[in-house]
Amino acid sequence: MNIAGVGTPAAQVRMKYLGLKWQERKKNPSQPKDEHPLLAELKRESAEQRRSQKLTAIRTKLMTGRRLLPEEMAWLRKNAPEEHAKAEQTERERALYKQELMLCRSKEDAENLRRRKLMEFSAEAKAIADNPNIPLEKKQEKLEMIVMRRAGILAEHADFRNTANYTLLPEKSDKPKDVRDEAGENSGGRPRAHRRFLRRSH
Repeated sequence: MNIAGVGTPAAQVRMKYLGLKWQERKKNPSQPKDEHPLLAELKRESAEQRRSQKLTAIRTKLMTGRRLLPEEMAWLRKNAPEEHAKAEQTERERALYKQELMLCRSKEDAENLRRRKLMEFSAEAKAIADNPNIPLEKKQEKLEMIVMRRAGILAEHADFRNTANYTLLPEKSDKPKDVRDEAGENSGGRPRAHRRFLRRSH
């Protein structure tokens, strides 16, 4: 087999080496009859390429707010445990956000919740980007995770707006704003009296 001139110089050297190894095996009949090393190498590279393409497709779904299928989660658990953990975190955050949406008394409350969540993401991203102690590669990973989580929240909000529960909500809550604040609504869950106590204690 003439392999000269095929691929990069590094690939040519590797293929020539594998070809020599194959010739040695043919000269020694006592060795197990394995498949040709060139074929084995091609199979390995093909499998790695398929894995990379599968992982890219799954990450694209997460970055655009789409939910993963059970078989995709199972694939991640087996082949990319770190990415599986990120997907699980994104799904948990979506579930919590959905619960918060179900507690909203009006469309205005739901919109305020969405805005507050997006502001939290922006603040978190800025803190990461401005931190000189985080390596650049780690920053990129953390910021991509925020994009993934943000996309999940926006998708969950869009799903909620298409439900009957959202349609039946009034535009604004029937409670005055100050009454809602006393109950802890639109204030991160802290009643006004508790916030006054926190200010006095500092």
